Order: sequence, then C-alpha cells, then structure tokens
Amino acid sequence: MTNARKAISTLSLAIMTSAAPVAARGPGAFGFPGGPGPHGPGPSMVLERLLFPCRSACLDAAHTCSDAADDAAVTCIEAACADTLDTARTACAADAFSNDCRTAASALKTCGQACLTARNEAAGACRTTADECLDACTQ
Repeated sequence: MTNARKAISTLSLAIMTSAAPVAARGPGAFGFPGGPGPHGPGPSMVLERLLFPCRSACLDAAHTCSDAADDAAVTCIEAACADTLDTARTACAADAFSNDCRTAASALKTCGQACLTARNEAAGACRTTADECLDACTQ
C-alpha cells in the first residue's frame, strides 16, 4: 500500500470513528435530521417518547431552551434595531429577492449582531446541556 493510500485510509478511519458517537444517538438527536417536521412528531416519535423517556425529556428541554434563545434574540433585535427592522420589513415586503431587501437585511444583521451573538452563545449552552443530559440517560 502506498503512503498516499495509507494516509487516506487513516484519515477515513479517523473521520468515521469520530462520527460514531454522534450517530449513536440515532435519528432526531438535537441538531440532527430526523426530528419533528413542520407538522409535529409522527407516530414513531410517539413510540420513541414512550420507550426512551429520559432521552425524550432531554430533547424536549433542549428544544425549549433553543426556542427561548431565539425568542430573546427577536426581542433584543426588536428593541435595539427598531428603525432598521422597519426599513428591512418595508424593503422586503415588495420583493424579498431585491437588492434593497438584501441591503436592508444586511444592515439589520449588523445592527443586531450583539443580539445574534448572545443567541448563538445561548444555543451553544443548550446543545451542551442536551449532550450532558443524553449522556446521563441510561437508555
């Protein structure tokens, strides 16, 4: 086996083994595909809640935490950037793909950067708490 093939094999193995703990959580783990869709959880999710109550409680708490972080960011931006938000809403109401809308949205993002940073930090804490909770589950 050539050195290049050995390096590729080693790298592939490292990537696959580092992904295993994430994959072990199964579908619907916090932040991963497989969670409830726009119409809520399907029948299989109901059974999962019954079979794995600890895991379900962790994911419910994580979603509640993440929703709270989003709500706080919205409130923060509405308070800190009211005029910029009004401008962006007006610019985007006519055409969401216009240059005016993109420019106004960019200005809103700049204005609300501190709020968005706080949201990202809170969401990160939610993920950490969810991971710790899931690790503590014995199921």
